[in-house]
Amino acid sequence: MLFENSVKVLLIGVSRYKDDDEIHAIPNVKRNIALLKKSFTTNNVLNLIEQNITVSLNETNTEIERTLIQVSRETTSEETLIVYYAGHGIVSTNDFGLYLTAVNTTNDYLETDGISVKRFREIVENSQAARKIMILDACYSGAIHGVTNSVSFNEEAENAGTYIMTAVSKHESALYPVENPNLPTLFTGAFLDVLNTGVDNAGQFLTIRDIFDAIYTNFRKQGLPLPQQSVFQNADKFVFTENNAF
Repeated sequence: MLFENSVKVLLIGVSRYKDDDEIHAIPNVKRNIALLKKSFTTNNVLNLIEQNITVSLNETNTEIERTLIQVSRETTSEETLIVYYAGHGIVSTNDFGLYLTAVNTTNDYLETDGISVKRFREIVENSQAARKIMILDACYSGAIHGVTNSVSFNEEAENAGTYIMTAVSKHESALYPVENPNLPTLFTGAFLDVLNTGVDNAGQFLTIRDIFDAIYTNFRKQGLPLPQQSVFQNADKFVFTENNAF
């Protein structure tokens, strides 16, 4: 067993919006969550037991924040916390901050019924987890890289710190196959492809940075919006999966 269940995962997905018809549904997000959960419980990836994966699908901003706080608090200083979000990211015309949407989010009251990326990152970084990994698949999600917060971590833990990967920069829209809701979104689909097929000419194991590099290289060749990353301490060296191409 590669990880011995020393990892806690929170998968957050918002595929529909009940209070604002102008915020379009993304049914592909449900597929993202299902495929990631399946992948993370396989032997050669994170190898997690289902109890270590929490799913928040189509919940309100209050419910998402409470779940985020709960999972962050429950992750110990000897564990890794991975938080994934997929849904719309909307930039406020009032404070120009980025807000991650919830099932109840509206454009008119974005600042009160959305989740600011500053708040999102603050909750995760307040966890005592040795490693905090955030993966955001949303429009303009790169804005989270510019948000700074105080960081706590276990200096003695291997590959400690914070790592953030986003589908796009703060200026670009994330893409998804509108014509086929049974497929994952573009970025998450690419992430899953690396987990499933591996990376040629790489080692036996892939770190989270290896996964990013593979996606970045592939998207750059295709002229697609490029993912972004930021690292604090050595969290990018966290081993995420065996390399199926090894």
